[in-house]
Amino acid sequence: MSNEDIHNDEDRSINETSIKINVFGKTAQLFINQFQLTILLILLIISLGVVGLSSLPKESLPEIVFPAITVQTIFPGGASPEDVESLVTEKIENKVKDFDDIDSIESETSFGFSVVTVTYLESVDINQKKIELDNALREIQFSDGVRDPEAFIFSTSEIPLMNISVAGDYDLTQLTGIANDIKDKVEGVRGVDSVGINGEVEREIEIVMNELQMMKYGITFNNIKDAIQSKNFSAPPIGELALTALGLT
Repeated sequence: MSNEDIHNDEDRSINETSIKINVFGKTAQLFINQFQLTILLILLIISLGVVGLSSLPKESLPEIVFPAITVQTIFPGGASPEDVESLVTEKIENKVKDFDDIDSIESETSFGFSVVTVTYLESVDINQKKIELDNALREIQFSDGVRDPEAFIFSTSEIPLMNISVAGDYDLTQLTGIANDIKDKVEGVRGVDSVGINGEVEREIEIVMNELQMMKYGITFNNIKDAIQSKNFSAPPIGELALTALGLT
């Protein structure tokens, strides 16, 4: 080997040793030299990933909120779909149809039950729209007997997992009683959040007064009202209250 080759090798080795190692190089050199530490860190990262994955909340039906609000209104007493449509559904639709950011309005009316679904544009604040809708619903004057409407933001959590239909050769009052019995039993099942009944009816007693007889015996409407209210409590039957020609139990 010539003297020139020896000098070139010495210069090359001097240049290699004089090169500065940056932060990444020093880090790589540390893991290379300390390979036991490298293996330990890899196992630690894998363990943390497995623990984190196992602790993530998992749902078979995750909640998704849609830009839609459903308004449900009950008209007890077995009101026909035509009456519910004119006395409830149309009033709600006319009240909200001029709101801003509405995409569509859909309604469904059945015996004693009204459902109005208001769908908004994707960019709206649905919680703010619900406040606006609730305020508008309170301004509507419904007929006597109509319950206050309830508004819900539509989400996957509002979708019932099971629908049970009750039908048979019974009147509506008996079917309502059967439905309430089923509701009580289903609510007792572990994991059930809520159970609702649609189309139920409430028992009502209609009293028709004879005004001529009332005038004859000096009985006023308040007298009859007070007599009924005094007997309107939960207790075993205690007899009959007789008011002239009217028999009230």
